Amino acid sequence: MSITFVRAFINTLPVGKLFTTRDCLRFGRRAAIDQALARLVRSQYILRLARGVFMRDLPVASTPSSYDIAETKARAFGKQIASYGADLAAQLGLIDRKPAQPTYIINGHTSSFQAGGTTIHLHGACMRKLLPRETLAGQVMRALWHLGRQLCTPRAVMIATARCGRSDRQALRDYIAWMPSWLGDYFAPRTVSLRRR
Repeated sequence: MSITFVRAFINTLPVGKLFTTRDCLRFGRRAAIDQALARLVRSQYILRLARGVFMRDLPVASTPSSYDIAETKARAFGKQIASYGADLAAQLGLIDRKPAQPTYIINGHTSSFQAGGTTIHLHGACMRKLLPRETLAGQVMRALWHLGRQLCTPRAVMIATARCGRSDRQALRDYIAWMPSWLGDYFAPRTVSLRRR
């Protein structure tokens, strides 16, 4: 019976929409759901992207990215992910190399899982790093934070913020409360002396 409900649920999903085993648990016991999903994978009705992550096996324009797979898996466990600071620092030209395998930060324990022939790494991080999400200002903050106090120089800040507009710079000032003080000092407004002359 579980397979009927699972198939009906899958039919309601848009083409290319990712879903997880946990999305189907309302239709039966875990063992029955696992068995139903395994049958649907064998019949090529759905495609297994990673352990517990699936997609309707219909022609789609492109396969899901490693970020999409990781985000779907994280969401199933009530977690959030964001781009990894080393990737962002490499994209902004602050460092030469980025991690060889897809890596993201998560508000949970560090872990990894297989997706196809790739290992996706989830690096545990504090919630403050995840709050800005995937905005340009949030990415700049995470890239500079990844560099650390020693490598985060005024020149690195200038390079990282080169594409930032007025609203991005204001967002960076709004994020100061979440940054370590050594990083927040770069974005804090200049204070005006109130001493009388």
